[in-house]
Amino acid sequence: MTRGPFNSYRQSVILVAILLFSIAAPIHITQHTVLDTPGERHFTANNTANDSTIQTLISNLNMDDPAEVTGVVDHLNRVHVVWVEDAYSGSLNYALFNLAGHPLISTTEIPANSSLTITNPVMVVDSQAKAHIVWESIGTEIRYVLIDPGLDDHDGSAGDITNMTLQPSTVLADGAGTRTDPDIAVDSYDAAHIVWVDTYDSLDMYYSTPNLYYTMVAFDTSSGFMTMIGHTLVTPIISQAGHPAISVGDDDTVVVVWEDTRGSAIEMVMPIDTSGSMDTEWADMCVVFYGGYFSSGGYFAGLKPLLQYPDITVMETLYALSGNWPSAATSGNCAEAYQTGGSGSQGPRTTPLSAGDDSGGIRELTEVMYDGGAIDLPMDGGYYSEMWGPGSTWACLSWHDSSGISPGDPPTQLNHHWNSS
Repeated sequence: MTRGPFNSYRQSVILVAILLFSIAAPIHITQHTVLDTPGERHFTANNTANDSTIQTLISNLNMDDPAEVTGVVDHLNRVHVVWVEDAYSGSLNYALFNLAGHPLISTTEIPANSSLTITNPVMVVDSQAKAHIVWESIGTEIRYVLIDPGLDDHDGSAGDITNMTLQPSTVLADGAGTRTDPDIAVDSYDAAHIVWVDTYDSLDMYYSTPNLYYTMVAFDTSSGFMTMIGHTLVTPIISQAGHPAISVGDDDTVVVVWEDTRGSAIEMVMPIDTSGSMDTEWADMCVVFYGGYFSSGGYFAGLKPLLQYPDITVMETLYALSGNWPSAATSGNCAEAYQTGGSGSQGPRTTPLSAGDDSGGIRELTEVMYDGGAIDLPMDGGYYSEMWGPGSTWACLSWHDSSGISPGDPPTQLNHHWNSS
């Protein structure tokens, strides 16, 4: 049993990675517009027009709720709005308003060039009022489009999207794995910097955990669309990264912030069958936690050693049901854990594990919960030694019992004392 994926004994931290990219005078820029004040520049998506404002602006566009909406105010005090309606989730829409709420460009569909459901659209407007838009195609793709609303006549009707489109819908990331949560910002040369969450792992080093990826793209009329920096792994570590946001400073320093499980803890309680056929399973279970070679071959570093590097504490207790001891549970890769648990002489601890005392080792479990009551498990090497279901019930009720109390207090003499910090 596990108490939550990466359940934190202190809250998941927000990490800040400052990516310093030296951006020399790029050949991909034909014009660099300097705005009056840095405060008027919008370097990040992140909804610079709030939901209330956006909902007011689009109230007359015959849009069905609910919808995912994002908006940005440009340096000309015009509001750019992008949205996806739940009822038409394959359609990405754009509109442009003045601050009085009058449409300059009414609802205009941006061709997505994909039949997949669109979600998480985000947008940023550059110094020339061009709109850079990225979105997720339901876990499979991250896509990008660049439009120039200045190429429309602004007569309040739907825009001429063919004329407005500088770079049509383009796949930035796809293939093996899943990808979500894109965000985008532009630098002083109007190049776009994009981050997203992705489980892609070309070297199979991170066990499909979600990590952050970054790319930089640019566009000019002579060279067209260019990838300046390809897919770059920002978080090369086993962890759970999510909810990234990206911004660019006045000196073109790229800053990425995200939520991460580094510095957190996870506790696992494993009631394990001790009947006569379980030697191989015990040996392999100790490999899973502590490292070594599996019975069938192949090496694994172990959860506890693997997660030490990203500062994730694994607190584990392995319980031998009925106090029977298969030889594999006392030797080999299990030997140290067997000693930690009292070498067969100790049951559940009377105190919880903690960051400085993070292993319960292997202990006997001779009383569990079944049908609302406590039952004893005599050492038999058979029927009672196989009661991993009642053992799991006991562990769960030790955390949260039938009275709703947490930590729980099931009617057994000894409970498992979960770490609750």
